[in-house]
Amino acid sequence: MTIVDSWGAANRGTNAMLSPPSPEGRLARDPRVAQGQADAPAAEVNSAFARPALRLGLLFAAAVGFAQPASLPPRPSPAVESVVGEYGEGSTRLVLREQNGALEVSPDGRAFEAVRELGSGRYSAARIGEFRVDRGIPAARTKAASVQSVVQGISIGSVFLPRRDFGGAEGVFRITPLRPVAELLKEARTLSPPNETGDFLKSDLVDVRSLDKSIALDVRYATSLNFLATKVYGTAQVQLQRKAAEALVRAHRTLK
Repeated sequence: MTIVDSWGAANRGTNAMLSPPSPEGRLARDPRVAQGQADAPAAEVNSAFARPALRLGLLFAAAVGFAQPASLPPRPSPAVESVVGEYGEGSTRLVLREQNGALEVSPDGRAFEAVRELGSGRYSAARIGEFRVDRGIPAARTKAASVQSVVQGISIGSVFLPRRDFGGAEGVFRITPLRPVAELLKEARTLSPPNETGDFLKSDLVDVRSLDKSIALDVRYATSLNFLATKVYGTAQVQLQRKAAEALVRAHRTLK
């Protein structure tokens, strides 16, 4: 006997009980079991139930297929990868993404269209028209031994859309605090967490690197590479509840 949730258009959110297959090889369904009439005779499964059951089966098969991909997709070319990103803000912006090794563009991040490369940093799309990728050399890198230009933005006619920096390889997203960070830190250290009531787990924090020294940490708030451009934490340390830390270590060792 199998219990199934049915979400068909004609039978929303009800439970159905299925009997074993009939001699003719068909499943039987009792539509009155969901209404509390346990002794009602089984009836042949109807199409309103068959369609959602088929959809559930297909969704399950898809989930199993995507859970463990056979291989990673190929990495796009450097020319494509270098221009992927978001340019401009609000109603004046463009989003460039990679799809199957080719560029696609969208003004809102939802409806994308194919991009055609015209050469010399120029591209074209059916709805947006022609645009140009502008490159330059950041001032902070001019003294480096090896200087490479990076994408600064996109020009559409006379309109320039600067590339938005979300903390990738070309920089770290930063803000200008309304008050000095040192003053904020001093004030924060005088505060206490709020008193909470409830059935909470007992604190059993453990340093994850005490369980496995091969775990590498990238704690940005223990460096100046964060949106405040200031070191906030005294040390680069990660603590988790013991069970969570042990699970993390198991996953880390599995992926080695």
